[in-house]
Amino acid sequence: MKRAGGWTASRSTEFVETAIQKVKMKLKFFSIPVFDSSQSEEALNKFCTTHRVNHVDKQFVANGHNSFWAIAVTYVDSEKPLPASAKRSARIDYKEVLSPEDFDIYVQLRDLRASISEQEGIPAYAIFNNEQLSQIVLQKISSKTELRALDGIGEGKVSKYGEAFLEARENASHVIQSDET
Repeated sequence: MKRAGGWTASRSTEFVETAIQKVKMKLKFFSIPVFDSSQSEEALNKFCTTHRVNHVDKQFVANGHNSFWAIAVTYVDSEKPLPASAKRSARIDYKEVLSPEDFDIYVQLRDLRASISEQEGIPAYAIFNNEQLSQIVLQKISSKTELRALDGIGEGKVSKYGEAFLEARENASHVIQSDET
């Protein structure tokens, strides 16, 4: 299959895999057909439960009856999956990952999430998880459409919480910008 610039799919895949291997990551690609997907889904699920998955990207390819989900799984090559306890202890310190300005916005979004969580009597992660909050900040999400595009955020969360978080992100950004001037 030809790509732009004369690259083939396998050649560009090799390039990406080589770049990722420098940080000891690998990629695995899956195609999940829209119709009769059970075998492909089973292969993907088996792979994900037997590998240390770092990230999953997905893209829908519309091609009539041959439509499918293209899925790229970034993973650490290992014979054993991470035990559940190791996954939980490998928490990200967003203060180290985000710039000071972005971390201030992240904290305000996290505080809003905690407030809503308490009011509704649900776990905070059921609203948005920490990764989603950080992506709202990093990507400077400013619309419900952009919010909906984030992994794990569907129409229900967008309609229920989207406006409050978009407004809080926008207000926090303006406060930080005015503090800098």
